Formats: sequence, structure tokens, C-alpha cells
Amino acid sequence: MPMDFDRYKKINDDKVNFGEMPDATVAWKYRNMGCGDGYVIYLKVEDGVIRDASYTTTGCGFGLVSLAVITQMVKGKTLEEASRFRPEDIDREFTFP
Repeated sequence: MPMDFDRYKKINDDKVNFGEMPDATVAWKYRNMGCGDGYVIYLKVEDGVIRDASYTTTGCGFGLVSLAVITQMVKGKTLEEASRFRPEDIDREFTFP
């Protein structure tokens, strides 16, 4: 399936959910040892539900857009629901039906 580059560019340009979250319940750091990109994902969790999510990254546009989509997808989900997301779910956000 072809990628929706207009959607990719808009998310990248708007930097959806990008930024530190000082009042985060959880801040998780990850470094991709293959390319050196660094990520921090911030979650605000209340009563087992992800109320807000954001991220920072030193990575490229593909990392930025993937993190933007993931943080958008988990908002309003329980921790269990969010743990069930798979790479294919993110792929669907960037492809034409």
C-alpha cells in the first residue's frame, strides 16, 4: 500500500505532541543503538488511563512522525489497551485504504 506523504508531512511539520511533559507520571527513555537516535516518551496516567502523552527525540522525521502517531493513539486508552498496539497499527495511519 502506498504511503500518505501529505499526512506524513503535516504531522512532521506540526510536530504533534512534541515536547517535554513536566507533570508526567512516567518518562521512558530509549536509545536506538543502530542509528543513535534518542527518544523520551512522557505519559500522564490517571486511574489506569493515559490522559496525555508527548515525546522528545533527536531522531529523524520518520521517528518524529511515528512517535506523534503513537502518542496520539494511546491518549484515552487504558494501559492494557495501549500495550496491544503493534507496528501494523501505526502503518495503517500512513497508508491509503
